[in-house]
Amino acid sequence: MTSIIRVLIVTEHISVCAQLRTIFQLADGIAVVAEAADLKNAVDQAQALRPDLALVDLEMPARQGFEIISQLKAQGLVKAAAALTAHDYSAARESAARCGADAFIIKGADLAQMLLTIRTVMEKFDQEFK
Repeated sequence: MTSIIRVLIVTEHISVCAQLRTIFQLADGIAVVAEAADLKNAVDQAQALRPDLALVDLEMPARQGFEIISQLKAQGLVKAAAALTAHDYSAARESAARCGADAFIIKGADLAQMLLTIRTVMEKFDQEFK
């Protein structure tokens, strides 16, 4: 696995972004390299910084979270994308997967589980592309 997982957080919610940033600052091997609140900014940040993983909030207006995942993955701007949502239902998981999400994380879930999910996705990616 990559020594440090470089993460782009994409959410329009300042408090969610701040919470995630704090969690990642306390976690070993994960660094937040950028934050974005919309599609254009997410693409610009990803083009400039080439993060390993984008953690994208699906609760953005006009299904923008799904579009962000789709754009970042289609353009090869991130290795992996994780969909972040408050709604744990199969239709959301399926829609996120169709857009290219490699993982699905529920807001408010166990922090250790969230970190494990991110690390597992990146380990899988690193093994597939060796």
